[in-house]
Amino acid sequence: MVGGLLVVVAAIGAYTVATSGSGRPSTSYVVAATPIAPGEALTGDDLAVVAIDLPASTASGAFTDPDELEGAVSLAALQPGDLLTRSTVAAGTSAPTPHHEVSFAVEKARALDGRLQLGERVGVLATYGTGDAAITLSVVEAATVVHLSGADDTLGSTGTITVALALGSADQAIEVTHAAEVGALTLTRSAGTGDVDDPAPVPYRTPRSSSSTVDGPTSGTSDADDDPDGGS
Repeated sequence: MVGGLLVVVAAIGAYTVATSGSGRPSTSYVVAATPIAPGEALTGDDLAVVAIDLPASTASGAFTDPDELEGAVSLAALQPGDLLTRSTVAAGTSAPTPHHEVSFAVEKARALDGRLQLGERVGVLATYGTGDAAITLSVVEAATVVHLSGADDTLGSTGTITVALALGSADQAIEVTHAAEVGALTLTRSAGTGDVDDPAPVPYRTPRSSSSTVDGPTSGTSDADDDPDGGS
């Protein structure tokens, strides 16, 4: 997907050069003012507004007001002068600043079938143990995807992909690293924004009789390291 975005950006740049001598453009659009890396949160210093002639199909996806991009995340590598469009940024999903990055391999089937995008927010679950002794914990509720490799869109393809996440603290980085080493990770995506009053998810264990949950650590703690089932 990233390669496709780069092609789009290159095509827009070529179109701008080709039309720059045809008279003064009547509309200004937001472009990159500095080099921007994939997964980077945008600030006002990264953006500029310039007058550009664009075809209607491209203009409909472009931005005219830099304020629209406050807190957005780039989905592609951008160079100064590159046009910002709705296909090259993910609005309102900025990575925590400062942040800690961790990468790990995960089975495609456990990573939304590989349907991940740079800049989007995902949750991280970890399952420790097997059978009746297995327990699943929420390790991180919202992390930003900043790098992907090994993703294959071929129908029915399997295997693993490598995902790099931006996390809000060193503790979260340790928790995800430990979970990737001794547990089975699953990445989740929430379609809603969630309610700030929602309780943190509780650990889940294979139901025994009428009980399906157990007392234990919740998201944002490192007590998962002490779980007797961890790594078994």
